[in-house]
Amino acid sequence: MEKKKINFSEEERAVLLDLLSRHRSVVENKRTDAASASRKRDSWKNIEDEFNSRHNVTPRKWTQLKKCWENMKDKWRRRNAEDVRERFATGGGTPPSSEMTDELQRVGDIASHMAVRLPNPCDSDRSRHDAMPGGSQSSNQLCTPSAAALLSQTQDTPLEESGGFGVATLYWLM
Repeated sequence: MEKKKINFSEEERAVLLDLLSRHRSVVENKRTDAASASRKRDSWKNIEDEFNSRHNVTPRKWTQLKKCWENMKDKWRRRNAEDVRERFATGGGTPPSSEMTDELQRVGDIASHMAVRLPNPCDSDRSRHDAMPGGSQSSNQLCTPSAAALLSQTQDTPLEESGGFGVATLYWLM
């Protein structure tokens, strides 16, 4: 039976993040061809050598370091999803501040491609809530083009002339 592995300390994770920030262009490359896979494996072996050369860390294999990195990215994804859920929660007021730790913020910086959201023109709620923290966009910029066209028509005319649909009503319909 294999002996239980020792958990990564906070200091070891910080060392790993420092090394990954230098090797991120290879390690986080999305290509999966043989040449890229070989470069990734070589890069992970270099990270292993640099990691194990430190005096304050437990010697680790590159597969263990890679698994720790994947676990940190998963933890970042879960925390980010929780932040999005909290931002969408009802109740009004200002959205709660993010509770990302410094370590998780560094993970997000190194693997910055994970934070990119694909635009969806059919999801007006997503764009409105994503724009909330900045707060500098007008209501026309926060909705789909067809809704923006309706809003621009009704904003210039009094409520009686527009058939009863004011900005508040259209905003509610989105």
